Amino acid sequence: MNNDDDWWLRAACRGRDPEMFFTGERDPRAARKICEGCPVRAECLQDVLKDETDDRRFGVRAGLTPQERKKLMKERRMVRV
Repeated sequence: MNNDDDWWLRAACRGRDPEMFFTGERDPRAARKICEGCPVRAECLQDVLKDETDDRRFGVRAGLTPQERKKLMKERRMVRV
């Protein structure tokens, strides 16, 4: 079960109401709280940063809002230069 492709099976958010991660204008703290203790948070972040396509650019992922991920991606690009 430790295959790199099945990391999401161990995610703390698995089986939870997905609506809590798509906060819109609501406070993302509840979603962040779940992500804080997630055993695969690093894998989740790596996954979303490598391919933030249309359907993946929304919602709290790895404890970060879309705006926070966008900022992180920009910072990572600046460091690689």
